[in-house]
Amino acid sequence: LSRDDRAAIDRDLRNRPDLGPPVRGDREAARDAFLAAIEAVPFDPAAVSAIFDAQRDRALRGMGAGQEVLLARITAMSPEARAAFAGRLRSELDDRWSRR
Repeated sequence: LSRDDRAAIDRDLRNRPDLGPPVRGDREAARDAFLAAIEAVPFDPAAVSAIFDAQRDRALRGMGAGQEVLLARITAMSPEARAAFAGRLRSELDDRWSRR
């Protein structure tokens, strides 16, 4: 994507009310809860699982929002712009795969 496209996607994601940025206090609380859960005696696997579930849910919300915004950007492209984007993407992916 062009620099303008990436900036617009970033702006669209930052403006989504359902994805507020992670608050430092929230991250610290999650970290502390995880550490407490794995240090607990007796150990409660369900408590750690709940923490993992919350992390996964947040990541999935972010991924879903990113896909929605990217799809909207691609949908707004002309057929020529989409073809050019696909060509650049194909080239980049081919380069990455050939380096493996």
